[in-house]
Amino acid sequence: MRRTPITLLATVALAFGCANSNNQSEAENPDAVASDSGAAGEEGAEGSEGSDVRKGKDQTGARGLGIPNKAVKKIAAEKPPRPEETDEPSTDEPSPHGLLAAYYTIDAATDALPDFSAFAQADAVAIVDSLDFRGSFPGLPDAMTKSFAAQFMGSLNVTTGAEYNLCLTSSDGSMLALDGNLIVDNEGVHDSQQKCELVYMDPGEYQLNVIYFNVSDPILSVTWDIGGAGEQVIPNEALFKPEGADDLVK
Repeated sequence: MRRTPITLLATVALAFGCANSNNQSEAENPDAVASDSGAAGEEGAEGSEGSDVRKGKDQTGARGLGIPNKAVKKIAAEKPPRPEETDEPSTDEPSPHGLLAAYYTIDAATDALPDFSAFAQADAVAIVDSLDFRGSFPGLPDAMTKSFAAQFMGSLNVTTGAEYNLCLTSSDGSMLALDGNLIVDNEGVHDSQQKCELVYMDPGEYQLNVIYFNVSDPILSVTWDIGGAGEQVIPNEALFKPEGADDLVK
């Protein structure tokens, strides 16, 4: 089995480490509001007594548990959005869309997301079009189908400022981070379940990192609902591979 060094995005695991230590309380608190001036501006925020709070539609921390008038975290990307594509894609070059997937072998007794910084290299890498897998994960070796960890790396391009309900459905645990900030936490060994967080996202290109582990029935899906228009899998055209990703999978 080929093992591939993942030095391209060595900060991915560190980003989740920071998210766990610095943002865990915000991710678990449905009324938490981002306060960092670099990630959440105060312009346009609506709320009482000057707080940077927007009120959203009824949302769920876990599907089926309604929380009316949930406070919405407001985040801004470190990069401006990529322009919308108007020309037909070239057939001579690989598409820029998708994410880089890296797979790692773990013990069948694993009961929580592993420390990805402890992995020296990946057992396999692949390019995935989107994140909506049930049973079969693209590029995952047959020998790893029951017990494995994975990280999905790239960027999320947001062209419209709006409330985004970001949801992780997984069996077993998963986490989603944007620009190094933990947004959705669906950790632990469990059957398929969905966790969501409502955020107001300014236009921009956000570094997207999703980590996942499985010791039972592999399921992972990442969806969004933009302004209450309806839940859908985040489309391929909104996802961009990290620089150099195609060279890693050759």
